[in-house]
Amino acid sequence: MKGEYDVVLTNTHSILVVEVKYKLTCEYVTNFYKKSLPKFKLLFPEYSGHKIYGAVASYSDEDNARELAAKYGLFVLGREGQSYEIINKHARQVL
Repeated sequence: MKGEYDVVLTNTHSILVVEVKYKLTCEYVTNFYKKSLPKFKLLFPEYSGHKIYGAVASYSDEDNARELAAKYGLFVLGREGQSYEIINKHARQVL
């Protein structure tokens, strides 16, 4: 089994796994949420006791992909005007 994760942030209790895309699509969001994130603890059993949170970061999105990510409970980071912001601050633990 293989997995690729763009950014992984960890502390003693929690992990944030971030998928980064230039243009975020619903397909990317769904694959990340339903396939990549669930494999994380299998690939890294040393983190089996940690809470896992997910996030997507993008320059732009299409077909309301950011909205879908928020519905899945992921943090959503994106461009707002001339800066980047956390668009969805109400993320929840996914694993």
